[in-house]
Amino acid sequence: MALVGGDVEIQGGTLTAEQGRIELGSVRNGQVWLNPLSEGFALSYPRIQSFGNIRLLQQALADASAGGSVQVHGNQVSLNDGSIILIQNQGQQQGGSISVNAAYSVNLSGHNSTDSLNGGLNSETIGNGHGADIAITAQQLVLQQGAVIIASSYGSGKTGNITVNADSKVQVIAFSPPNPINNSVIAATTSGSGDGGDITLSTGQLTILNGGGIGTQVLPKSTGRGGDVTINARESTEVIGAAVLPEGITVSSVAAITTGDGNAGKVIINTPRLVAENGGSVSTSTIEAAGSAGSLIINATESVDVRGGVQQRISTPSVDGEFSYLSLVGASGIVTLLGTPEAVRGASGNVTINTSSLSVTNGAGIEVSNQGTGDAGNLQINAKSVVLDSGGAITAATASGEGGNIQLQVRDLLLIRRNSEITASASGTGNGGNININTPFLVAVPNENSNISANSVNARGGNVTINTNGIFGFQFRPQGTLLSNITATGGNSALNGTVRINVENIIPTSGLVKLPSVLVDINALIANSCIARNSQKSRFIITGSGSLPTLPDELANSGFPTYELVPSTSDLPIGIQQSNNSNQSHAAIVEPDGIYQLSNGEVVLGRSCR
Repeated sequence: MALVGGDVEIQGGTLTAEQGRIELGSVRNGQVWLNPLSEGFALSYPRIQSFGNIRLLQQALADASAGGSVQVHGNQVSLNDGSIILIQNQGQQQGGSISVNAAYSVNLSGHNSTDSLNGGLNSETIGNGHGADIAITAQQLVLQQGAVIIASSYGSGKTGNITVNADSKVQVIAFSPPNPINNSVIAATTSGSGDGGDITLSTGQLTILNGGGIGTQVLPKSTGRGGDVTINARESTEVIGAAVLPEGITVSSVAAITTGDGNAGKVIINTPRLVAENGGSVSTSTIEAAGSAGSLIINATESVDVRGGVQQRISTPSVDGEFSYLSLVGASGIVTLLGTPEAVRGASGNVTINTSSLSVTNGAGIEVSNQGTGDAGNLQINAKSVVLDSGGAITAATASGEGGNIQLQVRDLLLIRRNSEITASASGTGNGGNININTPFLVAVPNENSNISANSVNARGGNVTINTNGIFGFQFRPQGTLLSNITATGGNSALNGTVRINVENIIPTSGLVKLPSVLVDINALIANSCIARNSQKSRFIITGSGSLPTLPDELANSGFPTYELVPSTSDLPIGIQQSNNSNQSHAAIVEPDGIYQLSNGEVVLGRSCR
């Protein structure tokens, strides 16, 4: 089924080609080619210079279920009001694809006003066949007001993959109140035994705002493995804000989550700048599940900025207490929003961050934690500089399992301010984790209560090893205080961990230049006077004293008296005249008593021989 023309608009209509192919093409002028396939024809647009616009409105549907394909070509492609492009495979039905190509933009917006139907692109597999893949190519992609791009598996078949190539930008924006189901997301999920699909997104700028999300998820009771999330953003990645509803808070996120028995996938972000702010979250996690969290890898060539700001607290019916949702990079482990911590048995994943500058501020955190019975993961940070400020935290914590390890390789400076912390702790029966820090300078303010700790409440404390040229503001203490501390406490004093601080030796003579043994030829400063003839027994001593001048054009300050230059009536002082006219030696040896200026302007030291 092919609809090819100028602008193409479908208002509430339904296009169905079961096990077949739907082609939507909008061309201002030019030729559209037919390429033969085994099951019919596919359209191609090799020499089209000007495309038109394609719009699906009012719950319009393009359905090529049972392994079919849908291909869309235009300048601007829009799906609004709950309109959907769908492929659903059942039983043995395999594959298919949804392909949307726009010369300029793809805009997916909103859901219908009468029910909770999300508009967007949807691939489903219910049997054991592979789900259809979804591919989008455009200059920019915008999802808002509850629109979705989603691939799901409900059986043993693998979920389809989602691939987005948007040269300029991708925006996933906003929450669509009042129904919390209608969040704008790009997602690949599995709820059966089939593995989840992968999400690969390549763009210039990625922006996720006000509760939007990109992620993969293993749903409850599913044994399939979650898919991976890979983001390549040439300019920046921003995950900002949250939607606050009566039911709780939904944060903007990039995530790989498991709530079942299958393990979560991993998250990889390659970008110059990553910002997680005001509730934004980048995470891999296991929630009330036996599956383990995946790894999280961030390669940000310029900077990673993690900033808090959302201070609202939420509580859920089955959790005692309240949890504050703050900006979080690397919540690789447990986020206990549903169920009790004892229900979580999976292990945390590992977090690796490679960047030039890392900043964690205003209550934000980088974390590999486990609030269940599993172990915390390991956290590796490689950066030129790291700044933790105003409650910023780098944490590897467990409730019952072994504490995670934290490895910091900081080339220039590690600065920890205002109640910030680096901690590898265990609150249950597990041992504290280990902290290894390598940096030239580790700096804190003594009275700001910033801490580096590897503590265990009931078991053995971890080990803290710091290799540095200088450590300022921190002090090792056997237990925590209101000052800036380094601690490794255990359940009792016999179970305390170790703290080792290695300050590199500084060689005082390194780089110094050896001075000559004779700085000044003092004989050249003494006039050839009557004293100079007995120079083997005479001496002229220069003693340094005083200070530099206050202003550049002033003379140096000195504690010694100065002497006036006394002009003589003859060419030489009396004593010098006598020495030049006589070869006699004086019986008494005396030192100069003044500075004399000769008629030719020369200045000499001498003494009157009268």
